Amino acid sequence: RWLYLYGNCLQELPEGLLIGCGSLSTCLLEGNPLSAQTLDVLLRDARCREVSDCRERLRILGLDAAQVRRWCAEQERDFHNLSACEFVEARSSRALPGCVQSGWLMTTRGRWYAKLMPSSQVCRSAGDPTLGEREGEDLPPLKQNRSVLMAAFAASQAEPEWGGVLGKLHRNRQHRATLAQYTVRSSLRGHVAELQAHNPQLPLGHEGLMHSL
Repeated sequence: RWLYLYGNCLQELPEGLLIGCGSLSTCLLEGNPLSAQTLDVLLRDARCREVSDCRERLRILGLDAAQVRRWCAEQERDFHNLSACEFVEARSSRALPGCVQSGWLMTTRGRWYAKLMPSSQVCRSAGDPTLGEREGEDLPPLKQNRSVLMAAFAASQAEPEWGGVLGKLHRNRQHRATLAQYTVRSSLRGHVAELQAHNPQLPLGHEGLMHSL
């Protein structure tokens, strides 16, 4: 079910890897100098998995932003001489599947797996913007306006167990309503009281509380 190949020197992969392994749910390939052709075949197979009747859904195809940029640069060269209509059709047919999670690999060698990702990459849908599609995104920016960094640690497997929770948090925007009235509070009890006062419609369980923090 899990195939972890990150941080190696792979340039090519067996064609049909994702199709042939019908029970594969997670495949992490970050940190490998995969060729643009290999990436193209890999992404084509990932699109096929989205509509196939495989036993297991391919949940995560882990790529890094440099790999995505390499693939996109090759696509841009292929699209150079297309008409406007042909360009739109070609782009839509080659949209990156929703299972792709792109980010910047912080460690490229050794046992550690550390990947920096914007929250938008945790729960993408097919065709959503992917980190690395635009020029200059292959490396993390020196300056960022983001003020929150979440660190998720895995006890055993390379994929953080918190990944699914962070994805739900990104999808559920209820927490934004509370952030509009957010001020410094001396206790969690005070936060809950103000949350209930301003947003009585929000769920009061642990998940709802987490969305508000």
